[in-house]
Amino acid sequence: MKEEFDHISVKNRMQYFQWTGEPIGDAFEMGEIGADAPPELAAKMAAMTKDGPPMSVQMRPLFYMMMHHQIERFNIEVVYGQKAVLYWENKEKRRGCVMTDQGQKFEADVVLAADGLHSRSKEVVLGGQGSGKPSGQSIYR
Repeated sequence: MKEEFDHISVKNRMQYFQWTGEPIGDAFEMGEIGADAPPELAAKMAAMTKDGPPMSVQMRPLFYMMMHHQIERFNIEVVYGQKAVLYWENKEKRRGCVMTDQGQKFEADVVLAADGLHSRSKEVVLGGQGSGKPSGQSIYR
């Protein structure tokens, strides 16, 4: 999976533009992000980039295809048309559990809850704390 991820990742230069299309500054390598940051942040960024850029970008269709290849590789059954309404942990079996809106229950070593910001999985993941806390980092599209 890592090999395919690296293959589909875009690691070229980045540049910001105004809405009019005019460039804002020069293009830069992803590893240069944070170069003009305060010394303590610049040190953290340098540590993150010693083996390459701290992030890469993937085109969504290629990322989905990579995930689909993994599903095929491990012969994972995918069930469509149901909504996850409840998540919990079976601590004795050390397994994650999900119940759908149709009452079907699933149990697995790993449960991937990719259902958005207001996921019902937050109660399990955050221990009933409610909302997450800002990390100070941002993601953009």
